[in-house]
Amino acid sequence: MKKTKLLELRQLINNDEDKAWKKIISLRREFERNFRQIFASLELLRDVRQAIEKANEVISASLEVMCDPVKIDEMEPGHAIGHLSRDYLHALILANHQQSLDPRIVYLGMVAGTLHDTLGSALVKRYAENQRVIRHAEASALMFLEISKIIGLDCREAMMIAYSIAAHTHYLKRHKVVCTDGVIRTTRPYPDTLQNGLPIYPVIFTRWCDRLDLIGPCYFGRHYLTLTNDHKDYNLNDFCQIKYHSHMRPLNRTSRQIKLDPNGPTFCEHLQSIIETQIFQSPYGRYDYGFVMWLREQLKASEKRILKGFERPTALSLREETKLLNNWNGWLATKVEPSTLGVKASEILHEKFLGLPQETKTVWYSAMSSTLEEYQIWSKQMRKFLDQVSFCRQLPLLGEATNVL
Repeated sequence: MKKTKLLELRQLINNDEDKAWKKIISLRREFERNFRQIFASLELLRDVRQAIEKANEVISASLEVMCDPVKIDEMEPGHAIGHLSRDYLHALILANHQQSLDPRIVYLGMVAGTLHDTLGSALVKRYAENQRVIRHAEASALMFLEISKIIGLDCREAMMIAYSIAAHTHYLKRHKVVCTDGVIRTTRPYPDTLQNGLPIYPVIFTRWCDRLDLIGPCYFGRHYLTLTNDHKDYNLNDFCQIKYHSHMRPLNRTSRQIKLDPNGPTFCEHLQSIIETQIFQSPYGRYDYGFVMWLREQLKASEKRILKGFERPTALSLREETKLLNNWNGWLATKVEPSTLGVKASEILHEKFLGLPQETKTVWYSAMSSTLEEYQIWSKQMRKFLDQVSFCRQLPLLGEATNVL
């Protein structure tokens, strides 16, 4: 994308939220009223292999457009190259295991599932969600609509992908927001079913990709990288303040106890709350089935083993502490977020960690060690799955997708 176009879009989203919001309302109206007719009119794809090939072409072309104007260092460390890489790899393996879905769904979901965060992260601050109605998801959708014009994508496909991108965050309730222009606007959840109750699978596929990087060892690292600055994050159906020292307390309490604490949830509690929602009875997991459900359960089991580490404090010698922290920081900077952004974030967090009470660090050593072990298991499993898929190993902006393995 020409730099001027990106700057114009960034200015629109950040300085004229009303106009940007109207664009999102228009996108929602068109999609939610006419999804079935528009989807039925899309060009048929022969099979999932063709869907993957087409998705790869659109993803590659979109990232190529992004190369010049986008600065990775301006993104949030938990939503940059590392997350994009894992979303792409998850999209690939999910696509390869969805032979029963219409290939057009696989194509749309794979593109949206890969690009849902990175585009918007280049435009808005990821953790300003409680102050905006054009959040990172909506910003990503608007960015994709602009990119689709440049790469000559069918406008019907572009609309389907943009909506799926906007809907990926899956907030469950309305939010009244006092926006930066002083106007109070109300967001409402994006539906994942039609009026007849049938699932909207392009949206669901996109959410699958995102959720697979929301549990397991990589999310442990991703969430840790977000702690470089104090911010507000979404937890237990509401926004809450996150500060490094209070968030790092090795506590795992009840929901009631957490809500009574002005310091908000701890790291353990945040992860535990996510694990508890990844079930069939939850709005988040009700459309999981087959391979995605199996993979979800594998990642949940992995994260539970990591959290068990908090129950086993590990006393280390100074030499052992240094070695573990070097391994931990190296993993953050080369696997979780393999960029200069990851290096900077890991250095900041290293200094913060050294300032924690010794008894807190002792508990965290065990969790860090467990995370690194679980990551090796995840990495080997992902490589095994990817051996079954033909895919683009090199992508613009991203480079080698498997660098995160």
